[in-house]
Amino acid sequence: MRYPIYRFVPLPHRIAIAGSLVMVLSLTTGCDRDPDLALPEPYRSLEIPAERLVSDEARVHGRELYVALCALCHGWHGDGRGTRTALSTNPRDFTDPRWRRGMTAKRAYWVIQEGRNGTAMASFAFLSSDQTWDLVAYVLSIAEKGALVEGVDADATSSPET
Repeated sequence: MRYPIYRFVPLPHRIAIAGSLVMVLSLTTGCDRDPDLALPEPYRSLEIPAERLVSDEARVHGRELYVALCALCHGWHGDGRGTRTALSTNPRDFTDPRWRRGMTAKRAYWVIQEGRNGTAMASFAFLSSDQTWDLVAYVLSIAEKGALVEGVDADATSSPET
């Protein structure tokens, strides 16, 4: 009976070799992969309205939706520090540039429409496609421009007085 050669390599060395192999493979595979490929259909094949995502009008409308639907959990400034505290997981901090770098428009649309299993993020499937894209435009802009968008009445959308 032939024995595999790794049988003669001590266990700590095998673990180190396996760890190194996993690290190398993770660094070299998927670098050019589209992060939206993991999304379920029909979200994977959504047409992104690029002009709408940078539109001030869409961001203003998205801010209004955000204040009405999202601020309670995600905070008035999008920093994840909303007034609702008894949540199973912490809400996302949209002001974090690292979050923004890892988030795509399609993924944000999917999360808003479907919610996130295992988290407090509920589905907002009742929103129309246009409303969802406006909310995506606003949420994605928070890390870039801050929580307030020019053209929105700050008094109408600021946090309630305590």
